[in-house]
Amino acid sequence: MKIYYINRDQSTARRDWMESQLSQLANDKIQYSRISAVEGATLTEAEINAVTDYDQGATRKLSVNEVGCFLSHRKAWQLISDSPDEYGVVMEDDVLLSSKVDLFLSNTNWIPKGTAYIRLEANDNYWMVKLFQCHQKGTIADVNYELFEFEGGGGGGAYVIHKELAKWLLPLYTKFSIPVDDALIDPELFVKGIPTQLPGSLRLQMVPLIAIQQLCYKNRFLPLGAEVSSLQIKKKRSTRSKLGRELLRVVSLKHWKRTYSKLIGPKFPFLE
Repeated sequence: MKIYYINRDQSTARRDWMESQLSQLANDKIQYSRISAVEGATLTEAEINAVTDYDQGATRKLSVNEVGCFLSHRKAWQLISDSPDEYGVVMEDDVLLSSKVDLFLSNTNWIPKGTAYIRLEANDNYWMVKLFQCHQKGTIADVNYELFEFEGGGGGGAYVIHKELAKWLLPLYTKFSIPVDDALIDPELFVKGIPTQLPGSLRLQMVPLIAIQQLCYKNRFLPLGAEVSSLQIKKKRSTRSKLGRELLRVVSLKHWKRTYSKLIGPKFPFLE
């Protein structure tokens, strides 16, 4: 499979980090290519309006960085849809790769029939996965793995995508109103049926993870010169908005599930 990693032109420390990892994988079975990320901050208001469309159900507008991130993933989808390969891999530039990642990315034999998307990393806990609906278990070399169907949770840092899904997403998200992480796992994505050109509707979570983003890992692995992603920095809120948010959290089932998972629930294991 070919890996496409997204990197801002000025983020040279992150680029060096990804190149140092991916160059060790490069061979006739695993290739990689850098995608120059779209700089959301440089987009004009007209350019942003041309690609965003907020319906009445939208809770907020996307930040300029989220718009740029979505457009960057679209660039990856376009390259994958134009590729002769059945599957491609998309990565952001703040991931740590497992030492065993080549076992999976060097072939597609382990991918179940009907799979459109596999999430290789995740920033949520097990409660977001249908643990009683494990789709497949297997072993490659000495590595045991499981593939679960999942209900939700963010995570666009590293994923495998079928070229036909990439091709189908491009016109579907010509305009968008949600972050790309949510778009990929939107439960309504296939609500009207599976497009005939897709192999199936399976969207799977890999366990253990073979990639992990910096914000989910116990130790810092990014070089000191690598900046923290602006998408991961919590925005300051007014006292009034904080109060409203806390009141909503008290009655939110999602909040209590997340609290349980942080205190008691197991984390996704990362394959070192």
